[in-house]
Order: sequence, then C-alpha cells, then structure tokens
Amino acid sequence: MRYIRRFAAAGTIVLFAFTTAKAQLGSVGVGAHDPSTIVKDGGEYWVFYTGRGIPSYHSIEASDIYYHDEQYFLFVNWGRCCRRTNSTYNIRVGRSTKMTGPYFDKSGQDMMHDGGTLLLATEGDMIGPGHAGILREADKYWLSFHFYDGGASGASKLAIRPLTWDADGWPMISDVAISH
Repeated sequence: MRYIRRFAAAGTIVLFAFTTAKAQLGSVGVGAHDPSTIVKDGGEYWVFYTGRGIPSYHSIEASDIYYHDEQYFLFVNWGRCCRRTNSTYNIRVGRSTKMTGPYFDKSGQDMMHDGGTLLLATEGDMIGPGHAGILREADKYWLSFHFYDGGASGASKLAIRPLTWDADGWPMISDVAISH
C-alpha cells in the first residue's frame, strides 16, 4: 500500500493505493473528511480524502479525482461550507498526467501554490456550490454538487448540471440545472 500526501499547508489531500478492495486502512493522524475513490486500469484501488489543514479562505475540502482523455482532474472546494447563505464554497479544478500530481490549472499554476481554475461559484440564489461529483452516462457527463438556496432561506439542495469538455480538454458546465 502506498501513502501520498499533497497540499500540506491548506487542506491535505491524502491518497492510499492498494490492489484489493478488502485492504484495511488505519488512522494516519489527520482528520479524514469527504472520502472518495477511483479504480485505475489493472484493478488498483485508490482511496483519497481531505485532511483538515490550516483554516483560511483557501481551505481545501471535498476532493475528487476523475480520469478523462489521458488526464487526471482534481476537483476541490475552496472557501467555507455549511454556513447557509454565508457559505463561500466554490469548485476549482486542475489536471495532471499522473494521479499523484502535480496538478496545474489552466494558466499553469500549481494547485499546491494557490492554483485552481474556477469551475463553479455562487450565482444568484445558488450559494456556495461544492463537493463535485462526475457522473457519466454513455457519452454524456454530469456534474453533481450541493449548494444553499438563497431564495429558500439557505436550504441545502442538490443540483446536477451537464458537463462538457472544451477543445483543450478542460471541463465546462452548462447553466441548465436539475435541482432538488
């Protein structure tokens, strides 16, 4: 089993790799938060989660890695969650040719040094979108995320938007949303 730690200062991304789904993980001394998984070709399982880092505007949470067209995309949240209409969450993305990074945004900035291309932020009554999940259905992709509805006293809601890929291979989302 391998253990890799990234983003040491502002919210640590921790990766474990193992070759059987029955591997047991013990405590590594950080606050595990928002776990996610990916299975690489050849059956290697990776479990990753966000560890609580130094609280700041750029606190990083809710990491998710998605593989598309020979690239790994790291989706993370910046900002503060769970404050209803005062939430500052937004979804950032970077990509790498290796799952373990480094990950760079569209401008070439390393995500370890405040990089991260903004994918989705507060829009009108949709406040603090976060915790990206990518769903694929045949040749269509969807982005799921939660947000706080400013038109409903900050009620927590789930939305799903169509996700496409631009000519340079970066994810883009549509304004058309399905939410509940």
